[in-house]
Parts: sequence; C-alpha cells; structure tokens
Amino acid sequence: LQSNLSAAPAALAELLATLSRLTVTDAICAQLARMDALRLAISKLADHVTDPQVAKQACFFLANISGNDQCKEAIVSAGGHVA
Repeated sequence: LQSNLSAAPAALAELLATLSRLTVTDAICAQLARMDALRLAISKLADHVTDPQVAKQACFFLANISGNDQCKEAIVSAGGHVA
C-alpha cells in the first residue's frame, strides 16, 4: 500500500485528510496510533515535503491526533519531532 501511495500523491493527500477527519475521540486516535497511522503520516510527510497538498494534510492529521496525550508520545517515538 505504501509504495502505491508514493506514486499517487493526490490519493495520499485524500487518505491523510480522511484520517484527520477520523480523529474525533481518544479511542479512535489510540486505534489509529496502534495501526501505525502516525508512522505512515510522518514518513509520507518526509517523502513528499515539497508537495503542498500531502504536506498540508499530513500536518493537519498530526495536529488533530496530537490532541490525545498518548498520541503525542507516539508521534515523538515515530520520529515526528524531526519531520
């Protein structure tokens, strides 16, 4: 899946936007973190930092999910503090 997303930045931006919209409860945020959505967002942000749509949606997702304290720790663990 990840290699297909790299080839289609528009689809990646839509996926990240969808993930961002899902971050409405702590339980959902925790589940997304367990599913490696944080690592996906951080790695794709790094891969597509010059693509404005991907970068924007990745940042929105990371900002939304960081409302959960456990997810903040997971973002740092996934390397998000240097992305």
